[in-house]
Amino acid sequence: MKSAIEVNNLTKKFGTTTALANINLSFDGNKIYGLLGRNGAGKTTLLHLLAAQLLPSNGSISIRGESLYENNNALSQICYIGLFLNNNKYIKTFKVKDFLKSAAMFFPNWDEKLAKQLTELFSLDIKKPYRNLSTGMLSMVSIIISLASRAPITLLDEPYSGLDASARQEFYDVLAEDFGRHPRTIVFSTHLIDEASNLFEDVIILHQGKIVLHEPMETLEESSLIVFGDKDELESRLGNKRVIHRELFGHRASYALFDKISEQEKTAWTHAGLELRSLTLQQLFVHLTANSGR
Repeated sequence: MKSAIEVNNLTKKFGTTTALANINLSFDGNKIYGLLGRNGAGKTTLLHLLAAQLLPSNGSISIRGESLYENNNALSQICYIGLFLNNNKYIKTFKVKDFLKSAAMFFPNWDEKLAKQLTELFSLDIKKPYRNLSTGMLSMVSIIISLASRAPITLLDEPYSGLDASARQEFYDVLAEDFGRHPRTIVFSTHLIDEASNLFEDVIILHQGKIVLHEPMETLEESSLIVFGDKDELESRLGNKRVIHRELFGHRASYALFDKISEQEKTAWTHAGLELRSLTLQQLFVHLTANSGR
């Protein structure tokens, strides 16, 4: 079975700046991917390339085995909606209902019933003109179009800008429920890592234009751990493990690990007086990208 998206040797340069360097990725169908990275890591550039809104400097992207570029069939399977924040005079004449009507004509799998349900959920007035829409309302419009498009490949780039915590939770709940009923490939870029992590099946971390991690969430949960205890005890027992962060407190220390860790090892460490805690995805992300390559 062909992957939903194949990215091969993808490089994107803007003048002398390399935004992405020789990226290789494979996205399966019917999975939610968390796309993580610090500011300037290349996340939005990658999403623009996946949506054919940019041309690569080198490399290729295929959608279910077909070249992405100049291919209407491939393009019809993708939904990427950024915030409608621009100075386009035509866009500024739109009301919410006009955005939704245009989307219905563009996306072949458009679900009008879902679009209506979501406008009601977010209490969004479809007659409200663009000029009167707050940043949060514009995010709601983007979210509604992204989900109601029913696109086999949906790209979400920080989709909740301007939304408060309650509205973000509503979005997460709707996304999870709708994905359960209508699975597709979703690539979700976010800085609110722990808040959204329950949605992810796979995680991709970009740093300085390169992939530093691409693993299933299950693997990350099994392989990441914080161990507290006597510093000498930690050194003697964990010296052969990949330690991605250390904190010292006199004779005691805290080690963040990212490695294969067996249940027997965990039991032995506990019996030796060491304390084990889970490492959150956000903590793992921070440690893997801290000062890397500097």
